[in-house]
Amino acid sequence: MSVIKEWVPVCEDDLKPKEGMEFDNLEECEKFYKKYAHQVGFSVRKSSSKKDKKTGLLKYKTCVCAKEGFREAKYAGKQKVRNVKLSREGCEALVGFKRTPEGKYVVYKFHEGHTHLIATPRKCHMLKSNRGITNVHRCLYKAFSRANVGASRAHRYIKEQVGGYQNVGCSKQDLKNFQRDLSLHIKDYDVDMFIENFKSKQTIDPSFYFAYEINKATRQLRHVFWADCISRKNYALYGDVLSFDTTYGTNRYKMIFAPFTGLDNHRLCITFGASFLGDEKAESFSWLFEKFLDAMEGHKPVCIITDQDPAYFRDVFLGVVLRTTSRSESENSFYCSFTNPHLSLVEFWMRFESVVESQRHSQSMSDNDNFSLIPELKTNRDLERHASQVYTFTNFYKFQEQLWLACMDCEVEDKKETEEGLVITISNHARKNGKMREVVYNSLSHVARCSCKMFQCEGIPCRHILCILKGKGLSEVPGYYILNRWTKMAASKSIFNVSSNLLEGCSKRDNEDKLISNNWLEFMNCMNLAGRDPEKLTLISNELQNVSKQLKEFESNPTESKTQELESFIGSSAPKEVEILPPKQSNTKGSGKRMKGGKEKAMEQQEKKQRHCKSCGHLAYHDSRNCPAKLSI
Repeated sequence: MSVIKEWVPVCEDDLKPKEGMEFDNLEECEKFYKKYAHQVGFSVRKSSSKKDKKTGLLKYKTCVCAKEGFREAKYAGKQKVRNVKLSREGCEALVGFKRTPEGKYVVYKFHEGHTHLIATPRKCHMLKSNRGITNVHRCLYKAFSRANVGASRAHRYIKEQVGGYQNVGCSKQDLKNFQRDLSLHIKDYDVDMFIENFKSKQTIDPSFYFAYEINKATRQLRHVFWADCISRKNYALYGDVLSFDTTYGTNRYKMIFAPFTGLDNHRLCITFGASFLGDEKAESFSWLFEKFLDAMEGHKPVCIITDQDPAYFRDVFLGVVLRTTSRSESENSFYCSFTNPHLSLVEFWMRFESVVESQRHSQSMSDNDNFSLIPELKTNRDLERHASQVYTFTNFYKFQEQLWLACMDCEVEDKKETEEGLVITISNHARKNGKMREVVYNSLSHVARCSCKMFQCEGIPCRHILCILKGKGLSEVPGYYILNRWTKMAASKSIFNVSSNLLEGCSKRDNEDKLISNNWLEFMNCMNLAGRDPEKLTLISNELQNVSKQLKEFESNPTESKTQELESFIGSSAPKEVEILPPKQSNTKGSGKRMKGGKEKAMEQQEKKQRHCKSCGHLAYHDSRNCPAKLSI
């Protein structure tokens, strides 16, 4: 009879479990044994447990070494399967806890020996029970996800921050598994949770607008549109020109993403609203435009820039339709840098908010520059100085360029009086064979209209008009040429139905997230003040250790289930029953893989190797992840 060799690990007596040792609750029991295991160098897992039939309370609980027992043979046969690394070796190390009449738990059995080698201190961080996705990991991964950073890059970044892989606390695969669990949890609840986010947003900000349409027969989502109060305010300020275009590859259902884009007073792209469409039919666009106008209190744009069929806009928008979409395409490209074709709607929403925040941050930075800095002047004219005080930087530089050309390259060639006013012919010396431009000037109102039409297109007076205005000795740009949408004070204009208190509500965060963010910020400020001074860094380290001791004295929070962890990450809870089903995959224009018939699909299926399904136990063309028997339950 063979004797099984066992190794008894060397450990400090205080860390070692002993029979009769008492704990207040099971959580303390498990923590103590895990601490011992990780100090020694083996991984732990929970094993058997037994409840009291009368009270329903846990009476016995056993924790074992992760290498306890042997792996069962799944099936016999010659069918080739993937290579599997075995982790169980029949180790008998364990600890058993039982409940006392006083409601506490004591160690009633403890086996110390192991039948395998123990992990060295350098490899203890790799033990499975020593790894896990903590609240800190979830917070960091959520931030990375919003920035479209995947699990691998996120893990590398955390490693750099904490000083090595041994300090990360989880593996790259753990983060990938968390993302997998997230996708599985969302699954059929995707649309319900997506809409729930809108409802929560509307509770905080009553000006948040959303609308959706479902297929009554199948209960699947067809279309959805949303716009928050800042988007609606921006439309009220800058909605005279609207750019609209669709883009693809932003979600797993191939729904068409259709944002409404405009330009602010800095000529930066801003989002007036966004939508998902199930198809590109005229009825879908009509539904979308009606909801858009409803959100914007019926205010129609003067001009629409799009490459869609003008017939889609005929019954809803009455403005001019221009067929160019460079602004929308630029903005769509920006959105696509934060998204990918595998996202659920819930995940898309998290990233969409990040995109809009980035967009609005750029707007705020430009606002700050315009009120705290002044542009450099090229001429010594009052006209230029006045323009620098009125226009935002971007628009002033356009004005400055035209004024410089008016001074250096333009010359009056001819003048004649007509019924419309004084007609002045301006030549341009900067261009060879340059066209002569005629400017009709009204001396009473100082309004001039040029044949180049730059003011009508750009909203900035052209060099030909400025050539006349400087010749007349004007010290200020006439009000006719100062469009409010290009000025520094454009955002101060009164707008429809959106008050400041709603804007404050729109910017509020969840209290927990805000506290976490503030704590991170405070820690970064402390590190910044410390620099690389050893004395200051030691002070921070000592204070953190003191805080850690104080936190350990608090009652431990109840352990969250995996479902609670995932819902906390998403920010919304899954309903008890699915109300709105995810949409079927959209067949968009030009998405074009050709459609395959049933016979062709069956022939392709036959060419694949069969796999052994863990769920149904058969050799088939599926596995346990997509087993039809499992999905039908």
